[in-house]
Amino acid sequence: MAGIINLDDDDNTPAAAVAPVSKAPARATASPSSKRAPQQINKSVRNAALIIGGLVAIGLVVWSMRYMANTMYYQPKQKLAENSHLVHYRFERDAFSDEIRLVDTRHQAKPEEIFDSANLDKYLAGQGFDVEWVIRNDPRTKYATSVSECGELKVRGEAEMTPKRRLEVAEAQGQFQECVEKFKTELPLTRSIKIGIDDTNGIDQKWRDLVTRKMASVRATLPSKKDTVKLTVFRITGTTFTDLDDAMIAPNMSMDEVDRIWSEKLDWLLAERKSAKESSIAVGLFNILSQDQDIRLNQVYLFSDGIENSPQQTTDFYPLLRSPHGWEPEKLDAAIKKGVEQFPDLSYTSVTWYFPPVTWLVPPVPEAGYKTVQKYWRHILVDLCHSKNVALVY
Repeated sequence: MAGIINLDDDDNTPAAAVAPVSKAPARATASPSSKRAPQQINKSVRNAALIIGGLVAIGLVVWSMRYMANTMYYQPKQKLAENSHLVHYRFERDAFSDEIRLVDTRHQAKPEEIFDSANLDKYLAGQGFDVEWVIRNDPRTKYATSVSECGELKVRGEAEMTPKRRLEVAEAQGQFQECVEKFKTELPLTRSIKIGIDDTNGIDQKWRDLVTRKMASVRATLPSKKDTVKLTVFRITGTTFTDLDDAMIAPNMSMDEVDRIWSEKLDWLLAERKSAKESSIAVGLFNILSQDQDIRLNQVYLFSDGIENSPQQTTDFYPLLRSPHGWEPEKLDAAIKKGVEQFPDLSYTSVTWYFPPVTWLVPPVPEAGYKTVQKYWRHILVDLCHSKNVALVY
């Protein structure tokens, strides 16, 4: 029987009575918060590395693209010291001429040369240009000279070519081509052609052959794609505005219609006429030439011996034909002006005067005196009527 153990007495406790103690190592148990901390730190590091790597990659892509653009599509850097200025171009034409010569009057450059490879490099590097377009005798401005500006490229101060500059140059090139086409636009005009014959001594077959032969080249100029032609035929000895016949030839009129009008007017002009005792060339001629002053492209063709024979209206040349060296132009001018009131302004009129052979004249006149008559009419047309183009054909 076991003895009673006094629990209050430590010294009396037997060894067998003490419960055996396990010698296995103790297992530590971690708290939840201390377990998650290392995992979060590793993930954050990885994310940061990915972000930094992505930014670096993007930067490399952008840099490489810019590098390729600069090396593959654009020229290398160019100094602007010699390129950063404005070039002025100027093109001119005359509305009276059917020929348009497209050459710059300042640099002798053709339109296609303004955008050749050498100039393109300069424009891309910063050089600019502007253009003046000049049209003399412009019918849209009452035949005054018109000047317009169309097409420009501004000077740029960048030291290298950029995509923006390339776009500016391309747009300027397109605009310049539009300006060229606009400049070449046809400008419709009204032209006047007058044909007059002196019928003082009547009109015979010699006169008909002369007029028909000389006017064949004029007939060829009547059809026009853009211009209206006013054709007037008249008898120089007529003292009123009614002794004439005229017709308007419209642009693109058929050749059959042009031929009909031409034949009709020449038949009227060259119809047989009786001779007259006396007549004034000056009065009839200047009555006709004073018309159509608003038309700036006038051509006049005259067939006459030029011998004035109207003492009542103006003067008589026959007594002076015997002494050609005694002519006094100032007195003759005053005598003729008495009959015509004022000389017409022929500033925009070209005159071609066909004098018949001296052997045709009735009564006969000396050759020297006949040539003096011709010189006197040149004086009248050039000095008093201000024609800039007078041709005397004898």
